[in-house]
Amino acid sequence: MFSRALLATLGVLAVTACSDSTGPSSEISLARLAGTWDLSRLEMVLVSDTSISQDVRGTFGLSATLTIQRTGHAVLVARAQGQPDLTVNVTISLHGDTLVYEVEGSRYIAVVQMSGRTMSWRALASTYWDMNGDGSADEVFERDVWQRR
Repeated sequence: MFSRALLATLGVLAVTACSDSTGPSSEISLARLAGTWDLSRLEMVLVSDTSISQDVRGTFGLSATLTIQRTGHAVLVARAQGQPDLTVNVTISLHGDTLVYEVEGSRYIAVVQMSGRTMSWRALASTYWDMNGDGSADEVFERDVWQRR
């Protein structure tokens, strides 16, 4: 389950709010996303009640750094307690406020938002996650928050 969570995290590592003060445009672009980002929050949010979420980052002791170039090429380095670092080459593209994060033939699609030095991603597709440890999967969506270095 951990490796699946880590893969979901990598796909998500992907993000819902992002912005900086360089340039007059408020539109999201690869140029605005370019830079180094640290994952500050990765959570699963219950579809049926968005006030309920689980902090996946904290639960698994995850940390991640995403370095995005203006070309859309990116490198994700993910770390989990007791596990070796995982480095993945990623391609990021934008379609309006929709971010497409591609790694090894898999896609993670999210709505991206930027505010100051914070970038947030909210997954468009739901998935299933055991929110309370009872062995039953609940329908959730992923939300990632990144902070610019």
